[in-house]
Amino acid sequence: MTLELVKPSQEYLPAFLKCVDDYRKDTAKYGMDSMRKLIQMLDDGEIDKWFVKKRNEDLGIDLPDGYVSGTTYWLMDNGEYIGSFTLRHALTDSLMKIGGNVGYVIAPSKRGQGYAFAGLKLVLIQAKKRGMDRVLITCNTKNDASFAVINKAKNLYGGEQLPDWQFDDFAEHRVWVNTI
Repeated sequence: MTLELVKPSQEYLPAFLKCVDDYRKDTAKYGMDSMRKLIQMLDDGEIDKWFVKKRNEDLGIDLPDGYVSGTTYWLMDNGEYIGSFTLRHALTDSLMKIGGNVGYVIAPSKRGQGYAFAGLKLVLIQAKKRGMDRVLITCNTKNDASFAVINKAKNLYGGEQLPDWQFDDFAEHRVWVNTI
């Protein structure tokens, strides 16, 4: 594995396009909202707008009310697209409950191979470079795979599990993980 985080761009689009059908067929319940929005923009011929939107989010430009700046990364392995990670630079009350500082989705055919943890480790390094001492990571309480990744990071790098956030029949694990 030669993993790197890159900012999405036309340069890496061909690698991402190889995974689009993989994502289209995905039936996962969790973590796919941002990917579905990206695929819709791709289908609508608006991928250039998506790249501009991501650049602006990184710079904190033209953010909708209640949004925070954040950097989107694509995890690449020797030029092959593996998944997407987002590092939000701050937290709102809403993100303290659902979303946290870090979100990620791994291409369906790449799941279960250690990429989520490896990518998260790289994001923790980026967070430290931004001056963040810890990040909040959340996941649905029914998403056992993601929770295992988050707990592995917490156990290795330190952190703290907060009480789950519960709203009606929805529950979210919330875990602080120290940056490295």
